Amino acid sequence: ETEERAKDVEDLESVYGWIKKAEQNWTYNSEKMKAQTNMYKEAALSAEEELEVCREHMKSLGEQLLHVKTRLLKNQGEVNQLQTRNTLLEENLKRATQEITATDKQGMMTQILHLERDLEIQIKRREEAERMLQGERIEVVGKRSKAEVET
Repeated sequence: ETEERAKDVEDLESVYGWIKKAEQNWTYNSEKMKAQTNMYKEAALSAEEELEVCREHMKSLGEQLLHVKTRLLKNQGEVNQLQTRNTLLEENLKRATQEITATDKQGMMTQILHLERDLEIQIKRREEAERMLQGERIEVVGKRSKAEVET
């Protein structure tokens, strides 16, 4: 019996050693798990803080985008107004050019008619002056001929 008892005590000590070792492993693993859990909690908090910073940044970017979009729409409105104004100015310029061209043509035709009339008058005067000169030549030649005949 003592041997059995010694064997039982040895077995009990072995089981006790195993339980103590399991308890130490359990404690070690529990502390390790707690440390990892704390690390994950801190990482989650850090990620949550980063996410909040990103949300704020996105909100700011959204506001900036809205501001830029508003400015672009305003600028587009101004561009449309300028394009409309340019179109009107181009039409006015085209119309004015056509009117000037028509006026210039009419003015040139009037000038040409005046020049033609002036030329006709000068030609008639020249023809008349030539006839008078021709008449005077004939008269001078006639007087010379008469004077030569008399002498």
